[in-house]
Amino acid sequence: MVLVNGIAYPGELLAIMGSSGAGKTTLLNTLMFKSSPSLIVSGYTALNGFPVSSGTLSSLSAYVQQDDLFIGTLTVKEHLVFQALVRMDRHIPYRKRMQRVEQVIAELALSSCQNTTIGIPGRIKGLSGGEMKRLSFASEVLTDPPLMFCDEPTSGLDSFMAQNVVSVMKAMANKGKTVVSTIHQPSSEVFSLFDKVLLMAEGHVAFLGSTDEACTFFKQ
Repeated sequence: MVLVNGIAYPGELLAIMGSSGAGKTTLLNTLMFKSSPSLIVSGYTALNGFPVSSGTLSSLSAYVQQDDLFIGTLTVKEHLVFQALVRMDRHIPYRKRMQRVEQVIAELALSSCQNTTIGIPGRIKGLSGGEMKRLSFASEVLTDPPLMFCDEPTSGLDSFMAQNVVSVMKAMANKGKTVVSTIHQPSSEVFSLFDKVLLMAEGHVAFLGSTDEACTFFKQ
């Protein structure tokens, strides 16, 4: 990547797009201080205009990975209770943690499947792909971070499920969070849910602006 820069504001859903090998995941990993040790990086990541360290960013952000990692024999609620016990601040009382679990289940539309076993593909029947991805988001928002990074959250989902997942991301942005996500070949309906797009091409930023501006720009 060369001379890559950009900005995302609270309340915005930003898509990082580009063809395979354009640098989307490399950029996302660099922003989160997760790039390969062999990669030489210059520059900085800033929050509210101030450069931040890996530790500071980690305490203020959440990361929804492309691959969902769960203990398949747990139910949705059991998983979230476990996450609340190990990830939320140790000074938060148990009752408050359980209230937060119930709140997140409602916010992520997981009420109907909260007692469903997560499942193991090919072995234990469980959640659908869309439900699995919503559970990934639920796990990360338990601590109510102001900043979220998502790596290809619609990968492997059909168009309906993909739109459902990005709608969840949009709802989070509407609550004041800054949501930054890589995404590959979104449908027009999914694309319209994003506020801004950063288009990568051969390691460079080809475009950064609103989705409306992007449509106008590429019509020229």
